[in-house]
This record gives sequence, C-alpha cells and structure tokens, in this order.
Amino acid sequence: MEDISFYTNEGRFNFRVAAYVTCGDKMLIEHTDGVDFVNLIGGRVHLGENSIDAIKREIKEEIGIEVKKQRLMLIAENFFEWQGKKVHEMLYIYRIELAKKYLKQLDGINVRDHDNQHIEWVEKSKIKSYVCKPEIIYQLPKLENNDGIIHKIGK
Repeated sequence: MEDISFYTNEGRFNFRVAAYVTCGDKMLIEHTDGVDFVNLIGGRVHLGENSIDAIKREIKEEIGIEVKKQRLMLIAENFFEWQGKKVHEMLYIYRIELAKKYLKQLDGINVRDHDNQHIEWVEKSKIKSYVCKPEIIYQLPKLENNDGIIHKIGK
C-alpha cells in the first residue's frame, strides 16, 4: 500500500499517526540514531486506510502489540522544514494506555521495522528535558484526560 505522503513544487505533505503510549506515570518515546530529537512511535497512513487501522498497524509493526483500545486525543497540523524542504503534516495522535507488564518488555527494544530506532519509557514529568518533535509532545501529559479531541497548529 502507498503512504499518503507526496511532494509538490513547494514542499511535502504527510498524513501521519502517532501513539501517546502510557503506563502509569511513564510514556513511551522513540529515538532514531543520528537524529537530535525524540518522537512518538507511529508512521504514515496508507492510501485507503483509516487512521484507527493505521495506528493499530503501526503499533503492531513497531512494538509487536495488538492494540484493542485507543482514543484519538489530538490532531496537530505541523509546519516545518526537513532536509531543506517545507513540510505540511497532518498528525493524528492516539492515546494508548498499556498494562504494567509492558514496562520491562518494551524498555530499550529496537523498533521492529527500523534498525536505527529504539524506544524507552520516560517519566511524563521529565519529558521537558528531551528535545521533542513535534513540540506538542511536551503538552500531552497535561492533555491526556481531556474528553474531547484537541486541534493544534504548530511545528
């Protein structure tokens, strides 16, 4: 299947999903070797795929867990430059809360569909000590109990 990501004369458009995965006071972040920021696990939506199926697929591909319960918590429109090109990204962030058994199982593992990415649990209160992209990641712990869907425009 083809990702919903394309180039125009002015830049690139991306349609992505990401998972705000939590367990108690911890959240899951992803590091990519050679990149100076952390991110949430996720990926691009495929053409003809809805965002719920996309987040389930990405979680299964990246950390090997079948997600049965997820909640769309935030839609972020991100505008930034990447590798010298303007990017307009639509990002759907889903909240996924995992049982405590996953704390040790997932800490420090390599993301299954990429050799140069690994994940770790961090305390939500310490996320500000990381460089996060998109920056909306810093706000997720405060927004996690909001009942509605939040729409943010940022970078």
